[in-house]
Amino acid sequence: MHPGFPRHFTLCKSVLLTKCPLSYRYVNDPLFILGAKQIEKEAKRRGLCIAYEAKIPSNDKEDPGFYESISKNLLLNYRARVVILFLGETHGYNFFNEFEKRNITGYFVWIASDSLSSEDLGPSADGLITMLYTLGNYAKFDHHYKYLVPGNSSGNPWFAQLWEMYYDCNWNNGSCDVYKQTPKPDQPVTTWASKQYDGVWVYAYALNKLINHTCPQAYYDKTILLECTRGRNLLPYLKNVSFEGISGKIKFDGNGDLIGEYNLFQYKYYPSKKSGVNV
Repeated sequence: MHPGFPRHFTLCKSVLLTKCPLSYRYVNDPLFILGAKQIEKEAKRRGLCIAYEAKIPSNDKEDPGFYESISKNLLLNYRARVVILFLGETHGYNFFNEFEKRNITGYFVWIASDSLSSEDLGPSADGLITMLYTLGNYAKFDHHYKYLVPGNSSGNPWFAQLWEMYYDCNWNNGSCDVYKQTPKPDQPVTTWASKQYDGVWVYAYALNKLINHTCPQAYYDKTILLECTRGRNLLPYLKNVSFEGISGKIKFDGNGDLIGEYNLFQYKYYPSKKSGVNV
């Protein structure tokens, strides 16, 4: 579990209701590997065929011919029609760019994890389906973020770098000093902030209950705190957390997946704009 609430298990169960021959791709990353393993487990349990699988290197630049190879293998395997993708935006762009070179559009059914939600995936990604939990706006965070400037954020080195980029100046030669209290240009706040906020509270509630139930003396003797709050002890409390969060009701099922409402998005490519949108 992590503050962003992994969604792979629920996604896998939803995908495998299609009962079609499957193929899947995933980046060599712990979270994506978790999703891939769940696909294998669920497919076996349901008697479904995985026609082809491939692991994409985390640094795909080390093997520029990898996507060409993967597209050839996928097209040669006539049984693979539903393709499940556990990819980030950069890998996704490179993946679909290879299929665009081959003019492959509408042949496969693409289903992806929530990390692949870019609107710049090209025509070959047309019809791509992704699934996201509902997200909420946190007005207090929006207000806090809007008024952050280097003058009131000296403990955050990120702001110094950001202002240098925005205003083409340099703190070392003093050219940025005039912008010390100047707000940054308007920039939308991602609604993912609500999930991160709720994720921190999940750990706070779980740790509070764990310590109160099993080692209340840890409030006064920090030497026993580490052993008391180890992962094996904390996990059951994390799974049993339940509260009303910024993004909605926060509660988990027996697998540790968030129970909640989902939004299904489908990527639609518009040739006239040479770009796509999620609808």
